[in-house]
Amino acid sequence: MSMAEGGDFVIKKRNECFLKKFRPTPIHLWNKQSIYLIPPEMRDLNTQSYQPRVVSIGPYHNGKPQLQAMEEHKHRALEHFLTRISHNENIQSLQDLVSYFRDDDMFIEKVRNCYTKPIDPEWCDEDDTFTYLMILDGCFVLELLLGVSDRNVCCSSSPPASDCCYDTNDPIFGSRAERHGVVTYVKLDMLLLENQIPLLILEKLIQIANLKKKAKPNILICKFYGCEHHQVRPDEPLGLHVLDVYRKARLSCGDYTGWTVPYSANELDEHGIRLHGTYHGCCLGDWFANIGGFKEVIFKPEGKKGILCQFYDMFIEPFLRLRPESNDQASASPERAGAYNYMLKKLLKGFSMIDDIIFSPVVYSLAWWFFPLWVNHGDINLPFLTINESTKPILLNLLAFERLHLGRECRDMVVTHYVILMSSLIRSEKDVEYLRNNYIISSLPGRSDEVIVKLFSDMTQNLVVDDITGVGVVNEQVVKLCYRRPNMLRAKWLRHFGSDLQVWINIMLAGYGAAFGFINTYINVMNYTATRRN
Repeated sequence: MSMAEGGDFVIKKRNECFLKKFRPTPIHLWNKQSIYLIPPEMRDLNTQSYQPRVVSIGPYHNGKPQLQAMEEHKHRALEHFLTRISHNENIQSLQDLVSYFRDDDMFIEKVRNCYTKPIDPEWCDEDDTFTYLMILDGCFVLELLLGVSDRNVCCSSSPPASDCCYDTNDPIFGSRAERHGVVTYVKLDMLLLENQIPLLILEKLIQIANLKKKAKPNILICKFYGCEHHQVRPDEPLGLHVLDVYRKARLSCGDYTGWTVPYSANELDEHGIRLHGTYHGCCLGDWFANIGGFKEVIFKPEGKKGILCQFYDMFIEPFLRLRPESNDQASASPERAGAYNYMLKKLLKGFSMIDDIIFSPVVYSLAWWFFPLWVNHGDINLPFLTINESTKPILLNLLAFERLHLGRECRDMVVTHYVILMSSLIRSEKDVEYLRNNYIISSLPGRSDEVIVKLFSDMTQNLVVDDITGVGVVNEQVVKLCYRRPNMLRAKWLRHFGSDLQVWINIMLAGYGAAFGFINTYINVMNYTATRRN
């Protein structure tokens, strides 16, 4: 082999190794994947929000030193599950359970395909390590979910209690486990995208324990997170994992299409668009995170207008639409425009001066004081949201799931649109105060408004969503409403003089002086007329 041929051979082999290393995932596996590793560009912005604190579920975080304390409780859950299935003659030990899963090669392969590659080589199934991990974590999650379902039965049963019941003071599975505080962190860890287990495992374990009639994974998860309002349909397909079921429970009602607004909460209020909290829907917020239904975002453009606004809409606005622009050459050339158009434009020019007088700040403020002029051109209803330690991790993992799983197929990314909407509404501490006063958000006493502003600002970094469903229609409606002249004048007035008590006193005195002068003049005229008649 010549030196040139040898060099070509080396280059060819190097290219083959390079392509093999970065060979894309086969298309037939894309739709099967549902549990993802967070990409570095997302993880670097909020590292702690994607890391479990007390328990690892699945292979991605298994074996980390800070999570080893929960392994003892995992093995307790496994032993308890073996007690549950003691009636099953075919499965009497852990080895029998592993063999039962291993015999179905297609099932284990289906579970493994739910995780993105590469999985650590130690989880190759030559020694059933992956199968054992799925059983161990699956039993732990299932026992947690069943603990909520069996709580009333266990508390009401007289001694001796059923073998399926835990001790009341059990720190993880007992009826008083919430008081120990650990379960709250476990619930949060179970909503992290990298910390998931396919619900196929839970469905298989429920089938083995003969609990299919009283326990369905979707229903158990909704009860576990306090989402009983979400009515699971009998024909509803099995969820992908816990995070997927939790997300669907938060989207069970409402018609939000993903629109956003170009103004902050305070700016919308100044332009006559009010924001309200939603309390009457079917997603009132779970007790764990107090997050309402993400789809319960409603925009109602209808509104009751005041006398001045009705007058403006009926008489003034149609003329102003015909008002020529400053660079309109036709208005300066009567020969080209025609006599009628020229006179009409002159009339409109004079009328615009009257319009400026009518809607000057003083006259408009006097009218606003004496007439029902609370301008209301629209209402936006938003779900209630409590800002606490769990809010950021939950929202970020929901965003990551929508981006990595739903984004490839351009499906409904409601949570992403909701976070973008909230980030647009919350731009300053005044916006946070406004939303809190309108019962849209709440926060812990020690959390400042500046932290909430930064929270939504950080979550929307590098977040881009295409307008593929026409969500800009509502945006355009809001812009048109905010550009209406009465709303703009009222906003300008409130921004400069709305909180100045001296200005309001002067307006009242001016109004009193004008009314007194008018009445005095009227009386003098009447007296003069009566004197002339006599």
